Amino acid sequence: MNCPYWVIKGKLAGSCAPRGVKDIEAWGRMGIKAVVSLIEEFEFNEIGFPFNNYVDALRRFNIRLLYSPTKDGESPPLDEFMAILRWIDERIHENEPVLVHCNAGVGRSPTVIIGYLMYKGYSLKEAYRFVSNVNDKVSLSFTQALALEELEKLISRRSLVL
Repeated sequence: MNCPYWVIKGKLAGSCAPRGVKDIEAWGRMGIKAVVSLIEEFEFNEIGFPFNNYVDALRRFNIRLLYSPTKDGESPPLDEFMAILRWIDERIHENEPVLVHCNAGVGRSPTVIIGYLMYKGYSLKEAYRFVSNVNDKVSLSFTQALALEELEKLISRRSLVL
């Protein structure tokens, strides 16, 4: 897996956590305008890039942040998950390319990216295959897989109502 990697060229990227300001600067050069961060604050400290420095670097490069700290191996609660997907969709519609990251880039961020593809009409199986083709290190936990199954049910129920 290259870190970061484009899922939808020029619109949606996935990544591991930045290890310093140079990584954020590289995101800016890629054209990233918005970031969804899924790691907990203590993880920033563990990688040597304290959260406040991370936020300052994003501001310096005019990158918006949606911070949704999520325990490793888990996914955001379903209502928060849907809010994240809507936010990503709004950013993309405003021509603001989005990068989603967790720590290693193999569990939490692929879960949200797969969820976004489902939100846009892919089946869970199609979305998983699509993301796995651009990130061969995808490794979802049982909890993350269950969350995606629940999301798929929710999305299909909503489309029936519409």
